[in-house]
Amino acid sequence: MITETPRSSDDTYYRALFESSMDAVFLTVPDGTIVTANPAACRMFDMSEKEICAAGREGIIDSTDPNHQKFLEERKSTGKAHGELLYRRKDGSSFIGDATSVIVDGGAGAFVIVHDITQKKEAEKALRFTQFAIDHAFVEVFLLTRDMRIVYANDAACRALGYTREKLTRMSFRDIDPWFPSPNDPEHSVRWKEFRETKHAGFETFHLTRDGRVYPVEIQSNYLEFEGKEYSCAFSQDITERKRAEEAIHQSEEKFRVLTETSPAAIVLYQGDRIIYANPSTTRIFGYSEAELLEMNFWDWSHVDFRDTSSEHGLACLRVETEQLQYEQKLTTKSGEEKWVIVSAGNIEYRGKPTVIDTLLDITEAKQAEERIGTALAEKVVLLKEVHHRVKNNLQLVCSLFDLQSDLIDDEKSRNYFQVIQNRVRSMALVHERLYKSEDFTSIGFEEYIRDLCARLFDSFMVDPGRINLKVDAGNLSIAVDRAIPWGLVINELVSNALKHAFPDNRSGEISICFRLDGDDWLILTVADTGVGMPPDLDFNNTGTLGLQLVNMLTLQLNGQISMEGATGTAFTIRARRS
Repeated sequence: MITETPRSSDDTYYRALFESSMDAVFLTVPDGTIVTANPAACRMFDMSEKEICAAGREGIIDSTDPNHQKFLEERKSTGKAHGELLYRRKDGSSFIGDATSVIVDGGAGAFVIVHDITQKKEAEKALRFTQFAIDHAFVEVFLLTRDMRIVYANDAACRALGYTREKLTRMSFRDIDPWFPSPNDPEHSVRWKEFRETKHAGFETFHLTRDGRVYPVEIQSNYLEFEGKEYSCAFSQDITERKRAEEAIHQSEEKFRVLTETSPAAIVLYQGDRIIYANPSTTRIFGYSEAELLEMNFWDWSHVDFRDTSSEHGLACLRVETEQLQYEQKLTTKSGEEKWVIVSAGNIEYRGKPTVIDTLLDITEAKQAEERIGTALAEKVVLLKEVHHRVKNNLQLVCSLFDLQSDLIDDEKSRNYFQVIQNRVRSMALVHERLYKSEDFTSIGFEEYIRDLCARLFDSFMVDPGRINLKVDAGNLSIAVDRAIPWGLVINELVSNALKHAFPDNRSGEISICFRLDGDDWLILTVADTGVGMPPDLDFNNTGTLGLQLVNMLTLQLNGQISMEGATGTAFTIRARRS
């Protein structure tokens, strides 16, 4: 059994090698006992020589390593062995060692030399990972020599160009980019000199595929030096979609330019609070040059009364608090003239930034016309009031003349005729009085009109309201002015008839008037009393009395129908269209 390091005439020389070796060196016997270990072994395993010898082969070998047994079998059969084994330090951590072992002294012992290759393995792993990442990168990657030969191309480049890697590495970069300067071209030398100085180059070009398809690319290239040779590591990105998007944006901007520059309306773009574009109509309408507008905030030309509102609306659009706004405001031109505009504001994205587009339609003339119309309408109102006032006064004058004339007549019957005529005229005068006092000259509220009309009839016939009760129900019904007079005359005749004939001998009773809307198109008037009723043989359609004849005529004028019920009292119902 070997119990110490070998001794010979060169003992000092070998001992020096043993002690100074950077690799771990062990002397072992077949059962795995370690006889001795050099200082490098102690450092590698973080153990003293005594601890290493005590641990033995099994104490420093990782038991999970399947290669250990193969290593021992190879050494036993061939006398030597070489391989990578997994070793274990004192603290339990593992590392990979490149082990070489030789049997000595006829099998009595063996030298084992272990080189720690952990860093090498990690570097190889990192290199493999890098290679994997480059091979599977989304962009095309090329490694090019100074004369533009392709020495490497990743998987993405192979797929995009339609070549195998073996084929590409036998090609020149000009085979896939015929537009690139030839290595013999002086321009190439100039470019490479700049590339060497800046260490980077970026440009756009085109690539030609195996099947003849051409597509645009963006190339970012880095300068490399390796083992005295110059290389270009080029990253190529297919920019077909970007070019399409740029073209679409270009076309869109061209259409926008044509539209805005030919538009009669003022169109303004602003980002933040600054105007960035104004079309020719803006300069024409408001007098500012384009350069002046580009120096302005978007609210600078707002009239002082609208400046806060303009700022508030504009900033709300910028913050996308509202997608679109439309409002009226007043702007001030460069000359100080005030102009009314309708502002239509919306938010868009322009050149990658949130932008507000304002379309300003000049409505100054429309506003002025509106003011003129308002003035004319006001004048018309005054005129209509005056007309109704004069008609009302003239009708009242007629009533006064009838009243004066009746005072000169001794015949009671004739005087009654005059009274009836007076009441009819008053019913018409009352319509004009209502219109004169109203702000609406197209219609009158009919319930108040009926009550006023009946009050004057009660007074005319000297009827005590306590004896004959009046009930009126017309709600909020309004009647057009051209139909108010015939409806008023009908009510005048029916109520007058009831007051004269329904309650003889000072009888008490009730007169009720109901005027309502039936659907959207029909009006129904019912005038009823609780009096003595009509004679059973009376045909109200062919009566000789002027009042009922007038009611029938007015009903025809209204395109209506009339009916009567006389079982208890009398009730007349007229149904006619509203207009």
